Amino acid sequence: MFYPNKKKFEELIKNGYTVQLWKEIPVGGETPVSAYLKLGANAPSCLLESVEGEKKFARYSFLVLSPSLVFESRDKFVKVKTANGKKNIKTDDPLEYLKSVLSKNKILHDKSLPRLSGGAIG
Repeated sequence: MFYPNKKKFEELIKNGYTVQLWKEIPVGGETPVSAYLKLGANAPSCLLESVEGEKKFARYSFLVLSPSLVFESRDKFVKVKTANGKKNIKTDDPLEYLKSVLSKNKILHDKSLPRLSGGAIG
């Protein structure tokens, strides 16, 4: 079963939210690396893991396949790639530009999920 259910998902989308659609899947003996490779580790994609440090901060894996937005920055130049195309921008403050891009997303956090369960990573 997917969460949220179809009715709730459609309601949230209609109200302009970006929705975390999720499903628990038993993985048996899979590791994050083997799952990443089986799911199709094609560009752009990434696997980010943290396995060192305090348990509440350091035990996660993010598998990213076909991201909806890719933000690249070098010096004062920014490249933003989405399904709608690419933008190349010159800016004095790439981080502020990134904040402005992300502020357009309206995300409702699902309290049944861990605090960091999706969003901008990298």
